[in-house]
Amino acid sequence: MIDSMGSSVVKSEHLSAKGAKRMPDSEAKKRWIKENTTMIHIKLNHNTDQDLLEFFETLDNRAGFIKQLVRDYLKTRSESAQPTEEEVERIFEDEELEALYGDLPWDEED
Repeated sequence: MIDSMGSSVVKSEHLSAKGAKRMPDSEAKKRWIKENTTMIHIKLNHNTDQDLLEFFETLDNRAGFIKQLVRDYLKTRSESAQPTEEEVERIFEDEELEALYGDLPWDEED
């Protein structure tokens, strides 16, 4: 079944990441997951993030790839350091950041 946003909707079936049917999680497993894990979501735009969407489709383990990428980044930084303005600008244009976060700290007038 497809919902109004074009996403697949599966009701009353539990599917694994590969689409195979699996047994529902036990209450103990649900409780362990709730107490021991955190899920972080990102939204990718079909128009502006197509390159990322295509890349992620090639990965067998998206979560593992992202976690390793962040760990590698953290190894190069001190624990308390924040990205510098130059590092952030290499990744995003100011207009994109402003759209996400509003006024940027380096744009404020003293």
